Amino acid sequence: MNSTIRIAIADDHTLFRKSLSDALTYEFNLDVVFGASNGAELIYNLATNPVDVILLDLRMPVMSGFEALKIIRDKYPLIKVIIVSMHDSLPFVEESFERGANAHLSKDCDIEDLLDAIRMTHNYGYYFTNDFPKEMINKIINKKSAPPVLDDFIISEREKEIIRQICLEKGSKEISEELQIAERTVQNHRYKISKKIGTSSSVGFLVYALLNGIATITADGKVVFE
Repeated sequence: MNSTIRIAIADDHTLFRKSLSDALTYEFNLDVVFGASNGAELIYNLATNPVDVILLDLRMPVMSGFEALKIIRDKYPLIKVIIVSMHDSLPFVEESFERGANAHLSKDCDIEDLLDAIRMTHNYGYYFTNDFPKEMINKIINKKSAPPVLDDFIISEREKEIIRQICLEKGSKEISEELQIAERTVQNHRYKISKKIGTSSSVGFLVYALLNGIATITADGKVVFE
């Protein structure tokens, strides 16, 4: 999962688009292929400039983000789309996923969250913020009927147990007490796992667990394990 991720940015604010492009250019394994000021320009450029991930604003002239998303889902179903918008209320986020987005972030998000979203959506198809309702995460993943992720690495049984504990939102101290191992050992495990699966956030661990049959979520949002 170390291949270069090709990115397109569609946003009608030139300064925001350029600043975002500049920030991503310095990141390892990320390549900003092109920028677009509206949905129509984005669709036009996709015909000759293949990308893996699109960062897509919703409110744009000529063609909106949702209008462009419909075309992308019809013509380029394998491209991952991350909505990056000032509209980050839960109804907007839900609608983004319903229309086929792979993630939805606020324009106020930290660059670390954006990088995590890019890598998670590219590698596993989804990214959710930490405050996104767990029962909805399960609903979205099940609705897509996502197959298990086939990784080029092995997750050990001990690492699976660490993942389970992180999915329950336990900290390193709690996990060390639960598993009767040193807190530093837990931290080392978490670091190694995050490097393997490409995310350090607890919700990223949860998505990985859901996609690989390690965990499921009940209708009331409770995480249970296989």
